[in-house]
Amino acid sequence: QDPSFKGGMEKFYLYLKRSIRYPPQAFRSKATGIAKESFIITRTGELADVKVTNKIDSDLANEAIRVIKETKGWIPATIYGKPVDILYTMPFEFFFK
Repeated sequence: QDPSFKGGMEKFYLYLKRSIRYPPQAFRSKATGIAKESFIITRTGELADVKVTNKIDSDLANEAIRVIKETKGWIPATIYGKPVDILYTMPFEFFFK
C-alpha cells in the first residue's frame, strides 16, 4: 500500500495551494522552474531526509522544503500489512502566469 496523506491527496494539494509562497527575492529575479523534491515517509508517518534533488534557484528550493516539512498527517506505506519507510518524490512548480 502506498503512503497517503490523512484526509486524502485532495486535502494535501489544497494545503500546498494555501501554503506555498513565492519567495520575494526569487520573484524579483523572476526565477522559475520545477523543484524536484524527495523525502522519506517513515513507518511512523514522519518525514525525513527532505531535499531538492535538482539544480534550481536556492530560494525556490528552500520554499519547497519548508512547505513539505510543515506537513503533518502522513499515513505510512505498508508491505504485507506492516508499515515501512519509503522514498517519495514530487515536483513543485514555480512559474509566473
